[in-house]
Amino acid sequence: MGTGASTSTTSALRRIRCGSCRNILALNLPSNSSGDVCVSCPYCNEVSQIKMEPQRNLGGGGSGGGGSSGGPPPNSANQDIINCTDCNRSLISPPNTERFRCPCGKIMYATPSRTTTSSNHNRSRSTRSSSTAEFVRCPRCSVVLSPPPGATRFRCVCNIVLSAPNAARWTCNLCERSSPSSIQACVSCGNPRSERPRTSSNRPDGSEGALDQHAAANAFRLRRANQLAQSKKMWERRRDPLTNQMRWFNDKPIEVVAGSTAAATTGGNDNPSTTPAPERAFVRQISSDGILSWVPASEAKVVSAVEGTQIDSHDLEGAAGLPFDQKIAWFQNATASLRVPRAEGVVKISVRRDHILEDTFQVFSSMHPNDFRRSLFFEFNEEKGLDYGGVARELFRLLFNQLFNVDFALFKLSSGSVTYGIHENSSMVNEELSLEYFRFAGQVLAKALFDGHVCQHHLSLPLYKHLLAWPCGLTDLEYVDEVLASSLRQLMNATEEDVECMDLTFSTTTSAFGKTETVALKGDGEDLVTGTNRDEYCHLLIKYYLLDRVSTQLGQLLRGFYDVIPQALISCFDFQELELLCCGLTQIDLNDWRRNTIYTKSYKSLGDNHPVIRWFWECVGEYDDETRCRLLQFVTGSSRVPVSGFSGLQGNDGNVRLFTIDSVSLKDSIFPRAHTCFNRLDLPDFSELGSADEIGRDKLKDALTKVLHMELGFGLE
Repeated sequence: MGTGASTSTTSALRRIRCGSCRNILALNLPSNSSGDVCVSCPYCNEVSQIKMEPQRNLGGGGSGGGGSSGGPPPNSANQDIINCTDCNRSLISPPNTERFRCPCGKIMYATPSRTTTSSNHNRSRSTRSSSTAEFVRCPRCSVVLSPPPGATRFRCVCNIVLSAPNAARWTCNLCERSSPSSIQACVSCGNPRSERPRTSSNRPDGSEGALDQHAAANAFRLRRANQLAQSKKMWERRRDPLTNQMRWFNDKPIEVVAGSTAAATTGGNDNPSTTPAPERAFVRQISSDGILSWVPASEAKVVSAVEGTQIDSHDLEGAAGLPFDQKIAWFQNATASLRVPRAEGVVKISVRRDHILEDTFQVFSSMHPNDFRRSLFFEFNEEKGLDYGGVARELFRLLFNQLFNVDFALFKLSSGSVTYGIHENSSMVNEELSLEYFRFAGQVLAKALFDGHVCQHHLSLPLYKHLLAWPCGLTDLEYVDEVLASSLRQLMNATEEDVECMDLTFSTTTSAFGKTETVALKGDGEDLVTGTNRDEYCHLLIKYYLLDRVSTQLGQLLRGFYDVIPQALISCFDFQELELLCCGLTQIDLNDWRRNTIYTKSYKSLGDNHPVIRWFWECVGEYDDETRCRLLQFVTGSSRVPVSGFSGLQGNDGNVRLFTIDSVSLKDSIFPRAHTCFNRLDLPDFSELGSADEIGRDKLKDALTKVLHMELGFGLE
């Protein structure tokens, strides 16, 4: 339960009445006369904030802050008790607030005596610690709690972990939004955390081409961050008070921004002209067989329960209100509850390295959806090795490389970015086999997320929105066809005379393998677009490019993903958070790497001060990003770092296994050896050659560089 805000060390037996079930409770509470205490009732588990007054004895019918069995207490605190007309709870409003929320969801208004607290009362509260001076509202049960002194996180009575108001955060130097300190990338734009602002003087490569590429990447991140903020302002997923069901609400009219996205990337106009437009955001709906439909966002059904578990809409609603680092912890606990214990059996999969895609596809196609929640034990033919995480990371990396190979034609590079979207012509050769591979791709993506592996390939933003069943609209079309999105904006802002001069019809043209085809958007497609029906034309065109032309492939991709992870379970994330969770960090933070490295054997006593360890980090500091990724892949099996940084490296069992450097004698090995299952590097002790730094350091760098460019497989010691 929440902690009391008082710092008094004395206590006395008090009698209070629960504001929900009205039972009388006798508790040891602080004896000060003006302490606000959050008490959890052992009968109904409801939490009430009680203003305590001095209590002289227990047996004489004296009054507590919440009342007594004989009637209302004759003290001033009774004037601050507010009765909820919906659930009949008796509540006390938090200090200095005009309104608050009852646990049933109803907005309550505080009494004037509560909001106009006297200066003497404020002075009595000034002795409390700063961590308890502010209150936190639980996003699940709406109870207002005071954090324990000095704690950054604490648990609500409903079992959700909450962050204290003063929890450590860092500010992104690109979009200037804050993120939890345990997350190593901005949760708004995806920009990796940096100790200092990125300028042309401290970038790894100061060439003109590298600077242009870096500027383009930053512009893309800013556009994503702005779209995320805009989406959250336009659309909010909350509980309908009439039906008590979760659905999408749009409290503001959607605005269409005039001009192209090029202005956003180059600074653009700070005050773009906007034109109110009718609702143009839609949500895809999926049936059990993967057939998709396109409905207005306000009419979409929100999946709000996880089948086979006790996770309901209230749990999902509470999880969605948590900070990103706590969302990750909640998601990992939820997936752990779905996981089949290893003692009940594992699925052994043996594949040929040169036929990894075909072999894995055959095995996954024959598996029941529940089997994906078992532990998968991978092995490569003619490579003896035990899979405790390293083999699986290697296999998923190779699988993703082949699945996202543009020559394989399942996915293609999206417009103006390095993200991947569904290839609309993927079924031209073999439609049935292509759809099966899309379901397989969804299963691989979800299984990697389920087991804590990262995918080095980023999906386009509309795909992440489809996975989450978020509203999609004109802005999302930019990631499919940027020129078309700009043209539609101009169409929406044009005069009726200009629209008629464009001579547009309800049709669009597509091309594949040199063949051009006209697709009717409505009827026979011959109707002319006018100023009165241009909204409908834009809606149909957005629907075609975001859904219709890839609906069968997208349906199977979603179906495969939900075979492993239920749709509702990822609904607590937004599309930026889901991308960070799936793909990890794009850059390696050397300082974070060093902070989360442990040393064993002869390196343990001196740690960073050991000559070999010092030489190792000097060599890594001289490597470029590509070589650092090679080193990380050599040791862990993946070139990506989880979104929580190196502190989040995991083994196959889901437990944290930090990057480890172990010592090995030069008599046993002159080359470094990796144990990818345990994220461990066996580093030869080159200090045995002598105390000369130049000799030992050069030998270590030469051995490490050679091993990073070798073609290696798995084996047993």
